[in-house]
Amino acid sequence: AEVSTGPDRQRLVLTDGSVIDARLLVVATGYSEAVRRAIGVERIEQSKAHSLSMGFDLAITPQEFGLQSLTFYARRVADRIAFLTIFRIGERLRANMFVYRTVADPW
Repeated sequence: AEVSTGPDRQRLVLTDGSVIDARLLVVATGYSEAVRRAIGVERIEQSKAHSLSMGFDLAITPQEFGLQSLTFYARRVADRIAFLTIFRIGERLRANMFVYRTVADPW
């Protein structure tokens, strides 16, 4: 990739020859290195596993659950679960789970 920037226009030439001219260039390349390197942005990996948050409603009522809320913490670091919290929202029971995963993890 080739990038040229200016006060009013930015120009990006992709590896296939496609040209993008714009007032603003927003770079969100994931693991692609070409554009990032072309504009001189250094990649610093802070963490190999990132926090992933999932929220879902449970198939039981708050009355069946019986508690106002519950927070579960994993017993082992190897489980890679930060915590699971279950709580009432009106007539529903909500769960939020926070885990640590890498991009390469099989699901």
